[in-house]
Amino acid sequence: MNELIDKRIGNELDGDLISDLFEGYVFKIQGGFDKDGFAMKNGVLTQGRRRIMLQRGCKNFHYRKGFHRVGLSKRKLVRGCIISPEIRVLNLKIVKLGEKTIPGIFN
Repeated sequence: MNELIDKRIGNELDGDLISDLFEGYVFKIQGGFDKDGFAMKNGVLTQGRRRIMLQRGCKNFHYRKGFHRVGLSKRKLVRGCIISPEIRVLNLKIVKLGEKTIPGIFN
C-alpha cells in the first residue's frame, strides 16, 4: 500500500496496486478518513490536519435552519487531500471495469 502514499483526491490508480483481484480495473480517489476519524478535504494541499474556516454550503459543515444565525463561519479541523500513512479509510470509485468480475459485488 506504500504506492498510494502521496496520491491526491481526484487521481486515478490501477487496481493492481490494491490487489490482484482488481487486475484491469481503474479507480478514482474520492476521499477518506484518518485514524481519528477526520475527513479528507479537497483543496487543502497537505498530508496533515489543518484548521480551516468553513461556512454554510461547505462540506464538513452541518447547518441547521433556525438554529444557526446568518453568515455563521466555523473553524474546523480537517485532513488534507494528499494520502499519508495515517489514512485508514479510502473511498474509491470504479472508472473502468476489468475483465474479471469481483465476486460478491457484480453477482
